[in-house]
Amino acid sequence: MKRLLTLLLPVALSGCFLTPGNFTSSLDLRKDGTFTFAYKGEVLMQSPEDVMSEGSGAEVWSDAQATCYGEAEAAASDKPFEQAEDVVKTASEDPGTRPCTKKEIAEQRANWEEGQKARAARKKKEGDQFAAMFGFNPEDDAQMQGLAKRLMKYDGWKSTTYQGKGVFLVDYSLTSRTGHDFAFPILPEGNVIFPFVTVRKRENGKVYVQAPSFTSGGLAGLADRMKGVGGMAGLASKGAAPNSRTKGTFTLTTNGELLTNNSEDGPVADAAGRKVTWDVGAGSDKVPEALVQLGR
Repeated sequence: MKRLLTLLLPVALSGCFLTPGNFTSSLDLRKDGTFTFAYKGEVLMQSPEDVMSEGSGAEVWSDAQATCYGEAEAAASDKPFEQAEDVVKTASEDPGTRPCTKKEIAEQRANWEEGQKARAARKKKEGDQFAAMFGFNPEDDAQMQGLAKRLMKYDGWKSTTYQGKGVFLVDYSLTSRTGHDFAFPILPEGNVIFPFVTVRKRENGKVYVQAPSFTSGGLAGLADRMKGVGGMAGLASKGAAPNSRTKGTFTLTTNGELLTNNSEDGPVADAAGRKVTWDVGAGSDKVPEALVQLGR
């Protein structure tokens, strides 16, 4: 079994998994053991490559992307390089760069197009592998829309729509009891879970709350734990993606006793008892955690 998981996990990670987008989320814990969890906003299905390249990879070639360094031969006119007719000014202002010739731009464009073809072929293969494991292909919009509809059949999913490009718009709310562990989100075919939030019962009426995906990049905690595994290796070496779309707030309210929490400002009085809030964005590097004493 361990060998099988070792083989399958890199496939899953090189495919797609879930991360938060823009969101608001809350958890209300009562002394009697009931709780209500809510999440409203974006759920993103991304690959490690998508996360690391977010905001940096153009989908359409522009000659301004070309970057040239060092010296180059002048054009056939024998004019100085700076005056050659085949020189094209590019947008790069990096130190040490120079204008590219038309030939150099054509070569870079050809390399870029080959890279795009290879990336498309790789993502198709990974999508097919992911579908074989989980029953849907994240590269197929029709299947993703079907997944959104299937989620609506499960308790808590009040509204789920697929927006395209791996983005789901979600309105989720569930009331239950702490007599069992709770994790969000879980997909219908999901056999591998990277939860946004977990609520876990401990001894003597204690409940441990953790939100492992509510950090800068949505993947920082996961990347640290998965160094060297599949597509996570590069992500772990660079930390959270600089252009991550993970941004929101997570609020915990309870009439129990807050034994520990790692929020920036600590608990404050609230009509529901005590309230703790974590702001999630580019500068947040702590996984929200709290230990709450409910009634025994």
